[in-house]
Amino acid sequence: MNIIDLGNKKYILTEEHFIKSEYYPGELQMNGQPTYPWKWSSHRLQNEAAALELVRKYTSIPVPLAHSCQRDERGAMRLVLQRINGITASEVADQCRKPQGRSHVDGGRCSECEEIVAEKVNTFIEGTVIPELQRLTSSRIGLNDFVLPSPRIEQYDCRDIWAPKQSSVPDNYVLCHGELSRTNIMVNPITLDVICIVDWETAGYFPAELERPLWKLNYAEYMQTFEDTAQLDREVALITE
Repeated sequence: MNIIDLGNKKYILTEEHFIKSEYYPGELQMNGQPTYPWKWSSHRLQNEAAALELVRKYTSIPVPLAHSCQRDERGAMRLVLQRINGITASEVADQCRKPQGRSHVDGGRCSECEEIVAEKVNTFIEGTVIPELQRLTSSRIGLNDFVLPSPRIEQYDCRDIWAPKQSSVPDNYVLCHGELSRTNIMVNPITLDVICIVDWETAGYFPAELERPLWKLNYAEYMQTFEDTAQLDREVALITE
């Protein structure tokens, strides 16, 4: 078992499971450092479990199986997921993924593998994920009356609650993942084919424009989406006004 401390939450990895967990009250990280609150922690995990159930039932999009989402014997909410054997699309270029003797480079980053995975990811997301998600619609923002926008919006607008906006137009909102960046797209480390879409905490019904093409962005470009205040103002307005 491997435990990854993130300060506001922890990941527990076993051979078969990937577990997202709150900390217990007063719990310290393994290095002795204090923990800090994870905003809407239990709601986030329950939202992800609900989103995964919805996606598995009504689409062919590959997602982890959610085994359970409940409090443990000490009161910490835990989401127990199927562990996916693969690497994230963001990791691919760290080294050449071709077999020895056929590698694109002798060592270090591999731009050719990065281009290959970018094309495969784009084809899969635009050809399968987005069309299938957008077939699921609602006239109410959020999922089960819980609204959690993408991290860029949540960080920009730190309100305590996001009210579930109701539209007078039926089916005005589509199911969105909310954070379709390369870090949430798992690929086969050899073929570089997409095998799973993970991290559905911010999923819900939103205006289609909020599912920005983050999968096309490298890390620096992705971080710039947190700084574009004019665009962020427009996105906040879409879900509040």
